[in-house]
Amino acid sequence: MRKYSAKHLTFIYFSIVALAIIIVHALVIDSTLDSIENLLAKQKILSAKEVAINSLDNTNSTKVVITDRITVYTNKEDIDINYTDFFNLPLDTTIEVFKKDSYVENEAFVYRTLDNHGKSIYIVLTGDFTDDSERRIFFMESKTIGSSLLLMLISFFIILKISQRITEPLTRLTENISNRKQGDISQIPDSISGNTQESAQLIETLNANYQQIEQLIERERSFTRYASHELRTPLMIMKGATKLLDQSNDPVFIQRQQKRLNDAVQEMSDFVDTLLSLTRDESDLKNSAITYRSIDVTELERIIETHAHLLRFKKVSYRIELESLTTTYISENILKVLIGNLIKNAFNCTDEGEIIISMNQEGFSIIDSGIGLDEKPRGVEGFGLGLLIVRDISQRYDLTFTLTNKEGSYGCIATVLYNKNKEIS
Repeated sequence: MRKYSAKHLTFIYFSIVALAIIIVHALVIDSTLDSIENLLAKQKILSAKEVAINSLDNTNSTKVVITDRITVYTNKEDIDINYTDFFNLPLDTTIEVFKKDSYVENEAFVYRTLDNHGKSIYIVLTGDFTDDSERRIFFMESKTIGSSLLLMLISFFIILKISQRITEPLTRLTENISNRKQGDISQIPDSISGNTQESAQLIETLNANYQQIEQLIERERSFTRYASHELRTPLMIMKGATKLLDQSNDPVFIQRQQKRLNDAVQEMSDFVDTLLSLTRDESDLKNSAITYRSIDVTELERIIETHAHLLRFKKVSYRIELESLTTTYISENILKVLIGNLIKNAFNCTDEGEIIISMNQEGFSIIDSGIGLDEKPRGVEGFGLGLLIVRDISQRYDLTFTLTNKEGSYGCIATVLYNKNKEIS
């Protein structure tokens, strides 16, 4: 199907409407002229009516010529006009008819009335009976038609310019998007919108989408950059433990290395499971059943133990504050990654002091006494990935995550709150 531009369609639609208006106007003018002509003919006939009736009383003829254009008949068969139903001709009404065997316009007007004896007589008006007043009316109507045609042409030109002005921002926007190189998601200039509100809203929406795409691309780049570090650490542990196993036969030493290997494998498994869970469809998460489970200190201790090596050679202690009968709808693996990343960042950013891991029915928080949010810990390559994963998990599982500086002292507070509207299955 052929596609037309908005300017072309606007011009076509307006032309159709304008042409329809001109046709209706012409029909109204034609009807008006016919009505005026009929009215003038009736006036001429009425002015000769009395004379025609008296003339028939003074003669035995069935036809009397009143003037060169007005003739009165008593026998309808003598009337030489193209009208057959004289018997049903309305009384005292002027009817426009045409002469018989006429191939050009040769109109006549017939008026039926009663003579002094109550018999029907027919007064016929023929020929060119228009006077100067009719010609003046016709001339005025002709000028009106001419003015309408001129107005239509002017309107065509104006609407062409208006449609071009209205569709110009859309044309410029189309050209801007079509001429972009692959991967170009830069912002569209506001100057393209012109003065139309709709174009400005469209460009604003497109720019917002471009910004979201840019953020997603940057987020994926950061995720890839930091993920290599997260996976490199357990791999290095596994590589080192494997080499050490070849150098000793001590059962205690071997058991310790096996534990390191198991911890590294578990850390990688939890990390991969978390990444896979973040790629799940959001509708699957919303439709899945919500199951609450209890949390104890042992579970938190296992999470902390995974990252306890970060506090080696540091004057830092940690404390767990857990309310009794605390439950959550977050699975053990996801919670391990969620709290583990916050704990790891807290351990990395704190050189001395105390770290508090607090958990209750509403959520949990990690409070440290480190450098705060204004600085980045030195030598910590993967610092940004922890918060990136925490934000992704929070968004996926309908959690509220906030990270703020402590007021009046060093350190920051990371807080994760549960959704109170979750239904227990």
